Amino acid sequence: MGLIYVLKESLELLKNEPKIFIPRIFTTMIYTVFIVSLSKLVVDIIPLMRKFPVSADSNALDALKDNFIILLIFGILVTMIDVIIYAMYPNITRDYREGRPVSLIRALKDALKRKRTLFGVVITGFISIIILFLFMMIFLTYLTALGSFLDLSYAALNVILYFGCIIIFLMAVIVLAIIFFFAIPVTTLENRGIIETMKRSVQLGSRHKKEVTGLYMVFGLLIFITMSVLIFTEFKGAYTIPAIIAFVIGRLFQALIYTYVTVVNPTAYLHLRGNNNGGVK
Repeated sequence: MGLIYVLKESLELLKNEPKIFIPRIFTTMIYTVFIVSLSKLVVDIIPLMRKFPVSADSNALDALKDNFIILLIFGILVTMIDVIIYAMYPNITRDYREGRPVSLIRALKDALKRKRTLFGVVITGFISIIILFLFMMIFLTYLTALGSFLDLSYAALNVILYFGCIIIFLMAVIVLAIIFFFAIPVTTLENRGIIETMKRSVQLGSRHKKEVTGLYMVFGLLIFITMSVLIFTEFKGAYTIPAIIAFVIGRLFQALIYTYVTVVNPTAYLHLRGNNNGGVK
């Protein structure tokens, strides 16, 4: 897989079909609403937690509980919408590469047809993350017990725990990233079930782990730039016109970058499939 080729072709798609930014702009908007609502909930919780349990207002706690439940449901819906929107892009990319007119409606319908498998793959990803977290907790417990057995100092134990966790975490994240990189394109374009999708994704990711790692490094750089822009465009103080304009520009920039990242993924997959099958490159 040509890394530079994939990145350049993804840019060509965005330049020639600017309407494909629309779905990502939409998801960015609803994610922004979710994040702002979550931030407000956290701000409301902090003063109550300082009073809890001595003088906390029970009515205020009940209201926060209701808001938390509503926000949790909203978060689940936002995630489901994001998965469906993400799954539109393999179909969009395929149509573009094959010279067919790009249709957002058709791509959405195709993604909805695969919603069960898509959600199954996403749930598998969440379960993998939970298992990773539990493994890290077990690893921490083991290192702590080993440190006590060896009678290490508190400072030495902390250093071991710190670097041990970083190494294990990075290794696990890289492995999971490679495993799931091709999961969405495989689901939407190969019409496979959950198990077959994961097998195929693992096969492709393992075979091309060097290129996939390179793409993740590019993604990481783009996301870092995006986060930096978002930090500098957050509201600070009054909701003035310049602050609102900066906030909107920051979110639009986020949508543009995330659209590019979303397009690179199926472009890489289709490039590999074309090379392997003698099809379109």
